[in-house]
Amino acid sequence: MEVEEKGPMVDRARDAAALGARRPRRGPAAAGESIDVQVYSDLDAVPDAIAAALARAGERSFFASPAWSRIVLRTAGSPADRPRLYAARSGGRVLATLIVRERERAGPLKLRLVTSPSRGLDAFANGPQLDAEDGAAGVHAIISAMLRAVPPVHVFRFECLEPGSRECRALLDALRRRHMLVRTFADRFFTCSEDVEGLTFDAYLQRRSPDMRAFIDRQAGALAASGRGRFELVTGGPELAAALVDYALVDLQSWKAQEPYPDCLARLLDTAARAGVLRLGLLYIDDRPAAAQIWIVSGGRATMWRSRFARQFALQSPGTVLTFEMIRHVLTVDAPSVTEFGPGDDPGRPQWLDRRHERIGVAVFNPHTAKGWGAAARHVIGIAAGSARRRLGAVRRRILAGG
Repeated sequence: MEVEEKGPMVDRARDAAALGARRPRRGPAAAGESIDVQVYSDLDAVPDAIAAALARAGERSFFASPAWSRIVLRTAGSPADRPRLYAARSGGRVLATLIVRERERAGPLKLRLVTSPSRGLDAFANGPQLDAEDGAAGVHAIISAMLRAVPPVHVFRFECLEPGSRECRALLDALRRRHMLVRTFADRFFTCSEDVEGLTFDAYLQRRSPDMRAFIDRQAGALAASGRGRFELVTGGPELAAALVDYALVDLQSWKAQEPYPDCLARLLDTAARAGVLRLGLLYIDDRPAAAQIWIVSGGRATMWRSRFARQFALQSPGTVLTFEMIRHVLTVDAPSVTEFGPGDDPGRPQWLDRRHERIGVAVFNPHTAKGWGAAARHVIGIAAGSARRRLGAVRRRILAGG
């Protein structure tokens, strides 16, 4: 297995020496040929074969497109992070790609840390992109390259992995086969989806529970009868700038945490608009922005990526009314095969779509290094301390309650 690092941000004197001289590793699924791992710090500086593989992933989902990754890597996260694209190739084929962030000298232990390119809330699902036949062999080669570097990766942390997916299984298998200390944890976010191919909006509503239909009719009907509500949909053009201002106003008044990287969001939406996949819905009450949703329609899937409503209009259920209007629009106009809600923790989501998908995170420690062991020990101590605090809190509450 030979490894190359490419890109203007790479310290070639250190990294090429660390990763360049490797004994060939034979991939049984790669027709007996060695697997080369190449590392890039610039998604715009990759060979045509890798660019084509990334483009194919982008055709399946805008969230897996090079444009999405490029913007997220540049505008979200710590400035100390360095973007990395790992690509495993064999016989001219791209077996796997993995986009990550890397940080040197992270935390008090000065770790080499590898993380997902985006937070769970920003990505629909993180993980590698795999060749249909030999993707697992490619991921194994990539993880091996990371662990043989100088310094090796001490800690991996991935968020928003889809448990049971081929990509997640390949990644976890590659880590465990190298005897890493792997801890999976429940991500607080989940997604929902429903197959809607050929489904009319009326037929979709009939799938909802009677209580849900009654609630939608009551809230949407009351707002329509009052004449106070107005729905707008923006897909791009000169209206987008004003729509982003109204989205920010709703976000400011929402009960959810505000966007941590507003520049990232603006650039993503501008790129999505130019790609023709943006559906930005706005609900106004008394001509004031009351609710906003960002949908992405790509690869036959309509995905609600963000949903916000202003607390001052809570009695009018603007989030419910806007979801009703947006689903009606995408089913009627875009006619996707699947409608889905991206990562979130709203308890009411499963009432709109019939399948709930959990997401997991993974914390991985390298026990072959002292820093990896130290990070694992700090992690375990932190968990124990948190558990003790929760138990003491429960005891305190029982005492105060007279129990």
